[in-house]
Amino acid sequence: MKKLLVHEQRVYIGTLQGLFYLDMKDNRVRSISTAGLQSGRSMIYDLLLMPEGNILVSTSWGVFSLDPETLQLKQKYLHITAPYGSGTNALFHDSRHRLWVSTDKHGVLLIDEHNKRLVRHFEHDEDDPDSLRFWNALSFTEDVWGNVWIGSNNGLNLYLDADDKIITLADFRKRPSGVHDHSIQILYSDSNQNIWIGTSVGGVSRLSPYLARFSKIIPANDLQTPDKRLLGIVKTPEGGLYVGTSVGLV
Repeated sequence: MKKLLVHEQRVYIGTLQGLFYLDMKDNRVRSISTAGLQSGRSMIYDLLLMPEGNILVSTSWGVFSLDPETLQLKQKYLHITAPYGSGTNALFHDSRHRLWVSTDKHGVLLIDEHNKRLVRHFEHDEDDPDSLRFWNALSFTEDVWGNVWIGSNNGLNLYLDADDKIITLADFRKRPSGVHDHSIQILYSDSNQNIWIGTSVGGVSRLSPYLARFSKIIPANDLQTPDKRLLGIVKTPEGGLYVGTSVGLV
């Protein structure tokens, strides 16, 4: 299981074996036909609910739009993503109505959603410490100032929107106190503007934007699972924290 998305009375489930949904009315899981993809069993890497109500699906064959009413898939942004390979990974829609698309092996694309054009292409450069830390991104989030955080298997970047600049916060050479692994699996912003960072083996950390300090909230040893990789974080209205791992929910 790679991604869950709750929309109306369904839980959409993206997996490495295809796309499914749980109908909350009868608690039955049904498959969604991926016949429109180049492979009938495409790997699903991310799901993103867009403001207009459609769901973007990131797959091993690119980005598709899912109509929740008809459950039909239609390819999107092919004219933008095709030069950078067939597969896409993490997706994110920011407050400035731009779409962030992680390619499989060629960096991150920033797309103007209104004009359907490429704005920026962020690449990994081994000689530039402030380039992307890997060739693809696993997660994005946005902070209260409009900066976009980018997590990957090899580090954590921050895109400073006002300066149109990427800086590196963590990689294999350095990481801030309170972040105990440079492999960033999931990023999440809560209603209090905290940034939650889920890592591969280092547990969960939190950054309070007003203190500018990282705190380690859930050490890896406290995760009662044999596999410490974190795949999702969500905070309940009551303040509880759910952490999804590769083998279950904590």
